[in-house]
Order: sequence, then structure tokens, then C-alpha cells
Amino acid sequence: MGKGAAATDPFLASTSDNPYSTRNFVVVETPEEGFRYIGTVVESLQGHVPWNGLVSRGLNSQGFAFTYSYVEPAFVGVAPEVDPVLFSKRLIASCSSTEDGIQYLTHGAPIGATGNYLLLDRTGTFAVVEVSTHGSAAVITDEAVRTNTWLAPKMPGYAHSIYSGESSRIRLERAQYLLRQASSAREAPAILNDHEHRKDLEENYGASICNHGLENGTISSEIVIPMEGRFYYAYGRPCGSQSQSLASWSGFQEFRLALTPDGPITSIDGTFVDPAEV
Repeated sequence: MGKGAAATDPFLASTSDNPYSTRNFVVVETPEEGFRYIGTVVESLQGHVPWNGLVSRGLNSQGFAFTYSYVEPAFVGVAPEVDPVLFSKRLIASCSSTEDGIQYLTHGAPIGATGNYLLLDRTGTFAVVEVSTHGSAAVITDEAVRTNTWLAPKMPGYAHSIYSGESSRIRLERAQYLLRQASSAREAPAILNDHEHRKDLEENYGASICNHGLENGTISSEIVIPMEGRFYYAYGRPCGSQSQSLASWSGFQEFRLALTPDGPITSIDGTFVDPAEV
């Protein structure tokens, strides 16, 4: 989800929902070509997820930021022959504005990187770009939420899964309602912590924004404020709930890109990495 110039401090906010055999970690990189960035990287510990290795959220030194939610096309057809990990790194390293991001995503994404991209830059310009393997639908707007389905009429059909089913609709509508009430990034943690529609007896994958599914759920959360160069990250569930499947931090940790050294900042188990040991 995101809010542009309509907010006092335009922001992006997201939960990363995955199988619990998947973990995220935070890294800062200075590529040989492009802009320095901080981002969340996905790592599958066992099995396969299409988005493995992607930089799935990020903020760069030019004040361009994005978040991402995966949508799988029902029919692939011709797809760009680009490594999806490289595709995600080029997005955050090469774009200096929301308009740059829209142009970068215009012609589609490779398999593993299709989905919904929310873009925001330091001017407060916010856009939603729905991306398939052969094209995209972009709109610049004041605020928006996307989960794991496409909404634009021109987009192709998407594959059905536990993420794109009824849970996607419920999470979308709840987040839209809460985002309309928010005027500042200060209200984003409460939205990401929301447990409306959580059931007492959890399913394989739940329907709440802070998701406590038995085998799939929220493994990290991010809040990005490009105007201030701030990237906030919470490992595990944003509410801090602990389980046998996943430990969680008790809240969000702030990272300032300009003050954070290159290299991995957190590990896949949520601990902080000592720069001297990298």
C-alpha cells in the first residue's frame, strides 16, 4: 500500500507473506552502475518460490522507492529473457523517479517478477504499476493498495493460489479502508499490525493483514519514507507475535540509507550482522 502527496509524509508500507520456509533480510548495495540502495531480499530455505532472490522492496539514494507483491499469470506466453533477480536490482538501482520506474516496467517483467509494483519518489509522486510478462498498466494516483491479484481491466488472467484467492480480496478491502483513514506514515504500523478477519483456528494461509497462517504468513514488514531517506523494517510478524515457525521482532527498526554501510544488515534469522564480520 502507499500514499503520495495526500499524506503529510508520503510513504509505502508492506507485509511480505510467504511460506515459513522463506526468509527476508536487509541489505545495502552500491552497484558498479547505478544508485546505492537499501532493500529487502527474499531467500528460500527449502523448496522453490518464483520470487526467490528478488529485491522485493527498496529505497535508493535518489529518493526512489518501491514495494512489490507477486501475481502469477495464468498464461505466460512470451516473457522477457532477463534474470528476475537482475531485473529487480536494475529497477531500484537505475530509477531516480516514479516516472523512471513506470518506464522501466512498461514492457513487462520476466517470470518470477510479475506482479504489482507500488512506486514513490521524494517529490511525493505515487504510482501503481501492474506488470505481466508482456506489458503493464500504470496509474499515478494519491493512494492505493494491491495484494496478489491484478485489478486493471487490460491485465491478463492470473493463476489462482492461496495468495490470490479469497484472502487477497479480504486483505485488499481491509487495507483500503484503513489507508483511507491514514494521513501520515506514523499510522502505517497500526495498519500492518491489523488482525481483522484473523480466525481463532488458523488456516494454512489466513486473511488478516498481519497474517498468522499455519504454513504461510507474514515474514517481514517494511515502511519507506523517501522524502526523509528512511527505511523501516520489522522481521517476522509486525505485531511481534512469536511462533514455532517464526520468531519476530517487537517493532520496526529504522535504517537511514545515508548512514548505513554497504553489505547485509540483517540475517535470515533476524539477527543484526556485524559489519566487521562481513
